[in-house]
Amino acid sequence: MLASILTNIHQQAIRPWWQPAGLWFRMRMLWRRHWLWKLATLLTLLSTAFMLTWLMLTPGKWKDTLRYLRFVISIEQPVVFSERGFN
Repeated sequence: MLASILTNIHQQAIRPWWQPAGLWFRMRMLWRRHWLWKLATLLTLLSTAFMLTWLMLTPGKWKDTLRYLRFVISIEQPVVFSERGFN
């Protein structure tokens, strides 16, 4: 009888967080239980939508933004112009 109880508990247990079913369960649980999680998720989605809209509507911003990101992660170094040429 103990073996059947343990088997039943094992079958109904929550999956680990790295599996899609376990991650999905934990996300749903956080969404239902915590109002702060809802607020953080909504703010993240709204700020991402705003940023993408701003980049789409402003001409040339994609190129500048990608160039800045490459500079920040040290892929591209800026060119400095002077009277003698560039460094």
